[in-house]
Amino acid sequence: MADQNKTPKIEAHPLVAALAPDPSKLPARTTKLFGYPGPSTEPDAVRLWLDLDLSSYVDVPEKSILFSKTLPEDFGTVLWVAAGAELKYSSLTSHCVQAEFLSGALTTAHLRSAAVPTPGPLGRIPMPFSGPCSLPATCCGCTTLAQCSSASCGGW
Repeated sequence: MADQNKTPKIEAHPLVAALAPDPSKLPARTTKLFGYPGPSTEPDAVRLWLDLDLSSYVDVPEKSILFSKTLPEDFGTVLWVAAGAELKYSSLTSHCVQAEFLSGALTTAHLRSAAVPTPGPLGRIPMPFSGPCSLPATCCGCTTLAQCSSASCGGW
């Protein structure tokens, strides 16, 4: 007869296994980038498109990607990138930056779609958008991105 009082073994979450495999050490420092991956012209890199218009992207060296998660319902992909990784951001011009740089004020002010969305009210993850909100249930009926990210909307 099987022991019914036996506690099931709980496996480490894949994110924890990738970023903190040794519990005696601090987790790896990362920057989370949100977008739509595709092929890159850079050798051994992934191109992460930062918007649905495919007008800006970041080339991320594959060796710098510590973990990735594709979101449900085609909402994009989140990449956990080593904080010191050299990335090539391109829009109308190209710039070399460190991944950590994209997690600061520049991302907040200009690259909102590069930041990983966090669940808002009702636990939903909003889709990136640049105009009127197309998902009122997700962002509480806001009409602009600024409103959706404000405290009055519960933040997203």
